[in-house]
Amino acid sequence: PGSRVLMASASEPQVEGPAILLDVDGVLHAFGGRDHFLPSCMRALRTIFEATGASIVLSSSWQSSSVAAQVVDEELTRWGIGTVVAHTVPGPARLTPHF
Repeated sequence: PGSRVLMASASEPQVEGPAILLDVDGVLHAFGGRDHFLPSCMRALRTIFEATGASIVLSSSWQSSSVAAQVVDEELTRWGIGTVVAHTVPGPARLTPHF
């Protein structure tokens, strides 16, 4: 996998403040596993979300399908986490220091 950069466009706002770059496979359930969105993983994500107030940025192959992205949003909402506010896109990393 190559570097990723946050998608910012008229349809996707620039994310301000802390952000959770969320992968799904291997994070919210075992990679290649049958049980998706394991309760222990979803509780851990909710704890991080509540402690940081971070926005959720989907950084996963699940963003390549609108149906799959909708499933992620539904699960996040069901667990009281909110919804995805932006996606990442493949490409070279472009970092701008803010000091």
